[in-house]
Amino acid sequence: MAIYILLTIVLIYCFIVAPYCQQHREEIRFYQILDNIGESCVYGCGDKCHTYDSVTHKRGKRYFIGSNTTGKNMSGCLTTSWNLSHLVLYSILGYVFPQSHQLLAWFFIGIGFEIGEKYAYECEDPLDIVYNGLGLIIGSSLRMGF
Repeated sequence: MAIYILLTIVLIYCFIVAPYCQQHREEIRFYQILDNIGESCVYGCGDKCHTYDSVTHKRGKRYFIGSNTTGKNMSGCLTTSWNLSHLVLYSILGYVFPQSHQLLAWFFIGIGFEIGEKYAYECEDPLDIVYNGLGLIIGSSLRMGF
């Protein structure tokens, strides 16, 4: 039951709260703080990212919901706070649902969400699928005691 509450909170945040905060960020300081967290780079690899440029340039043109990403230099950021949130959420899911058929179901649900993000908001990131899979592996491994 707790996992369904968590998923509901995540869905509400991703599709209602985050876009609303971005849209009203100039009006309320708390929204600016939330929006800045969403726009932060957790791991930047700078010049070493040339290998990953083909992947990081596949992020949607509105990767930061509500704003045009083309003005932001994304090429030096391999892991954003959104990527990290995918890793954490999917680690929890992998821990709660460790069986292989459950892991596959969550993995394909994640792919579905990325497709939805692409066509609904243009905020997709192919790396999210990688972080989702990695999170599922981490969570299920912790649950199984590996």
